[in-house]
Amino acid sequence: MTSYLFKHKYKLCAAIFMISLASLLDIYLAFIFKSLIYSVISQAEKQFISVALIALSFIIVSSFIKLLSHLLQASYLRKTMLFFKESVFQHILYKSHTQFTSSHSQNTFQS
Repeated sequence: MTSYLFKHKYKLCAAIFMISLASLLDIYLAFIFKSLIYSVISQAEKQFISVALIALSFIIVSSFIKLLSHLLQASYLRKTMLFFKESVFQHILYKSHTQFTSSHSQNTFQS
């Protein structure tokens, strides 16, 4: 099974990196919201505007990275499943007819 998982190592590493980066950005977003709330409470208008602009740009960048993360993850899963499917069907198709019927007939009589 590991041969199927590690067939596309670069996509797997890129997907893991992007998922980790998206998680770290979510944590950092909490700190940005904390400073945004503190600037509202302290009634510092200029600080609020600058923090709000930083938060807005950060949310846009974070959304783009999450989208890229989901696309990489979907691409990796698609390629891995296609490789697995091809391997399984090749194994079934290259069996001889006698091997295939003998293995299935034994299973049905044992039931």
